[in-house]
Amino acid sequence: MKIKELKNIDLLKYIICLILFQYCFVSQLAAEEVQPQAVELKVVVEKTPEEIPEAVIEIVPEEISEATVTPPSPEVIEPKAEELATIPEAVAPIVVAPPAPVLEIKMFSKEQFAHTLNLAGRQRMLSQKMAKEALFVQSNIDIQSNRDQLDKTLKAFKKTLAALKEGDDSLALEECYSKEIKQQLEVVDGLFQKIEPIYLKIVQNNKLTQDELVRISIESVTLLKNMNKAVLMYEKDSQSLSEEGNTKDSSKLNLAGKQRMLAQKISKEILLVYLSIDIEKNQKSLNASKDLFSDTLFGFQKGSKDLDLTPLTDENHLKQINTIQMVWDFFLPTIENISIMGKGGITRFEMTYVDVFNMPLLKESNKLVGMIEQTLVKH
Repeated sequence: MKIKELKNIDLLKYIICLILFQYCFVSQLAAEEVQPQAVELKVVVEKTPEEIPEAVIEIVPEEISEATVTPPSPEVIEPKAEELATIPEAVAPIVVAPPAPVLEIKMFSKEQFAHTLNLAGRQRMLSQKMAKEALFVQSNIDIQSNRDQLDKTLKAFKKTLAALKEGDDSLALEECYSKEIKQQLEVVDGLFQKIEPIYLKIVQNNKLTQDELVRISIESVTLLKNMNKAVLMYEKDSQSLSEEGNTKDSSKLNLAGKQRMLAQKISKEILLVYLSIDIEKNQKSLNASKDLFSDTLFGFQKGSKDLDLTPLTDENHLKQINTIQMVWDFFLPTIENISIMGKGGITRFEMTYVDVFNMPLLKESNKLVGMIEQTLVKH
């Protein structure tokens, strides 16, 4: 990580912070023997961005072929022998053409729904991650790394969005079965094309104007809300395939995926406050994002009526929740200070702290998504 912008005292604090985190994180993992269940890949999914392990299902989804219609053989009407004399020589037998086959796309299986819901949910996270990376570069923090990651994030979002609509074997995604969902994905595509040129300026080593920073503040939220609408449509349809008592699993997968998004949205909102973009609005949004992440984390442990969330019971899931809680506990004091103090609570040291801790929070949250996806497939 590039830390040359830090003053000597900030550098010392930064190093102490990392050592403390590494010691406590590793020690507690060893004490609790937290060994998150690995997601074994049989489907190769492009890892973009490369630090984020893609959560894919353990078994290859069943191939869904287009509904086939066997057309009837052409019916040839032959005249009877006694009628031949009345038929002019030039008139050929009448051929009745078969009806045109009607092709339909079948609804997904449980396995395909689980995988599609995961990757559709990941799009919400990527919508916030690309904004965060652009703002880090604009803030002169870890410039080259964030610029490279922004390029990868944009490509991952575009490829996954196209795959959700038309299918992509490399991502193990089938063509979208629903006209309504596909229309919503087209709305998302239009919003992304509108904001993409701003992000490409950062990739091409250009600085953004104040107006462009305001656009990121506004349009990244619009993109997120519309992608979330598509996710909820997938979730509703997936519940129709679940047995009674198992309908909560798709909701848990959605909420676990939303935690990935919040890990990036929180960082984005801190950066917007740091850059003096809609400070009051983004400070308020930061506080709401922080509370939602905490409430959902608690809901996975104890349940939540407000979120309609039952507690996780799988031992490996609970161990992973403890790991996420540990990272969150290190990150939370800085977030709370900024959410209360606003820009006055942000120094260069706090910004480096955000740069350090937002990705571990994302990675550990992503592991939980993979575990819940496997559970959804097995039920």
